Amino acid sequence: MSQPPKYGPLVLGAALSEGGYNISFGVGTNQRVWHAMLLDTGSSATAFLGSAYSPGADTGRTTTRFSQRVNYVQAPSWQGSVVKTQISVFGWDTTTKQNTEVPLQHANVAIICEPGDYFDGASGILALGPMKEDEATQHEYPTYQADPQFGCFIAHNPVISGQEKITPYFTQLVAENFEFDQFAFGAERSRPRADGQYGKGVLILGGGLGLTNKFISVDTVGLSGYEVNVQAYSIGRQFLNNGQTPALFDIGSNKVTLPISQDAMIDAFNSHNTTCGKIVSRYFADEQITDAEVAAADWPLLSYQLGNPQGQSWNMSLTHKQYWQSSTKSAGQGYSNLVLAAEQGTISFGLPVFCAYFIVFDRSSASITVASPYYNFAQPALPDTLWDCQPS
Repeated sequence: MSQPPKYGPLVLGAALSEGGYNISFGVGTNQRVWHAMLLDTGSSATAFLGSAYSPGADTGRTTTRFSQRVNYVQAPSWQGSVVKTQISVFGWDTTTKQNTEVPLQHANVAIICEPGDYFDGASGILALGPMKEDEATQHEYPTYQADPQFGCFIAHNPVISGQEKITPYFTQLVAENFEFDQFAFGAERSRPRADGQYGKGVLILGGGLGLTNKFISVDTVGLSGYEVNVQAYSIGRQFLNNGQTPALFDIGSNKVTLPISQDAMIDAFNSHNTTCGKIVSRYFADEQITDAEVAAADWPLLSYQLGNPQGQSWNMSLTHKQYWQSSTKSAGQGYSNLVLAAEQGTISFGLPVFCAYFIVFDRSSASITVASPYYNFAQPALPDTLWDCQPS
């Protein structure tokens, strides 16, 4: 039996939306319809809305007796029936230097039958989590039924086992089509603008390390997510922690967080200068902050001290251009949004970090590598048609 073709690292254009960055995705063997899929690194189950899926046209679909359920901290949970079908992505093959469609036959994808806006307007979620196996529930009967009498999921389908494992789509894709179990991401913005000026993002499947030589490795902890230990973090010269703090790289979040109170954050900015402290205080009091105010102030660096596998420390820093972003315009006046939040728990490295750095996730070794800064990545070599995101 012939082996499927191997592709060079595939570069996909990613479009910024309200919930994060989307790529274009083809679901179904005979369906030439492309849909927006929300990128996420916090989970590994790839899912698609039943309202956007036409089972009658999908002659290659195979039902299974599995279902999946994913619970998010700050987003609606979903349950879906697992089917096996063709899933396609479209991008720029860095080896052949041409636009290429990469199909994957018999991919596991959960079809969500319950109506709802689970993914901020996108038709599904492309999960790139590090897990090589995904949790699933096995039922007595096939879980997907395209039947008006039952809907597409039989609610009273008896459960045989709640601790089964299936292979996630991205693990299947890499094993069949790419040499390296890696992906990489970098972006221009973490939030959309009301005036329609959205930022471009770049997702690379199956590689990323060969596209720039200015990388720093980061020590990772655990295998349940892309988590690192932060040795110290500071706003300007104000250090805010004692001891190591866990931090999670999360493409699905449009902000960065610090595990401190809002008052402590205001005090840290105030220690840099009182103008910054007053602006942040007003923002937390729900006042609008103009772009002009932000531009006129002298803002500190937001810095995180990380370790590397060689036992050395280095700083990953964000400027105010990453943690303040122009988001709305009214009567010719621009207003800024602070994408730095004070929340208890772990640190979240959301999209503002990906706007400052180009980051490669190596799933084979559970490692993270950072290109500093992002603009070293050679974007001009990519075709403008990349951001059309789908075949003509």
